[in-house]
Amino acid sequence: MPNNKDYIVVQGWMINELNLNGNELLSFALIYGFCKDGQSEFTGSLNYLCDWLNCSRNTAIKSLNDLMDKNLIKKKQVEHNKVIFNKYSVSEWVVQKMDGGSSKTALGGSAISGRGGSSVSAPNNTILNNTNIDNTKDNREDLPF
Repeated sequence: MPNNKDYIVVQGWMINELNLNGNELLSFALIYGFCKDGQSEFTGSLNYLCDWLNCSRNTAIKSLNDLMDKNLIKKKQVEHNKVIFNKYSVSEWVVQKMDGGSSKTALGGSAISGRGGSSVSAPNNTILNNTNIDNTKDNREDLPF
């Protein structure tokens, strides 16, 4: 069950451009939220999706299959310890259509402002108390809180 503070974002183009609604819309928005960087994948369980949709397993599976039939998402299966896991991501054409042709800027951010935001992306390093934190390793024990 989702935490009361958890959320998903339904963007207008999901409704206006992709003509999604109901469980398909919520499923797509959930998957998009996990893989909008263009590299990550949604690896949540079917039960996780059922909790978000407040529906049965069959309904959740139908929603995923409908999105794949519409070529909005793609599924990759991987085997780990003789167990098959499904990973979902947004189809490349959706990314290109929503950003006018460039897959890198739609999901990963842009150095060019599209809607009045910053003209330069923020750096990947976090500055905390004037100290750069190396994001390539786990620094949780170094944080002051």
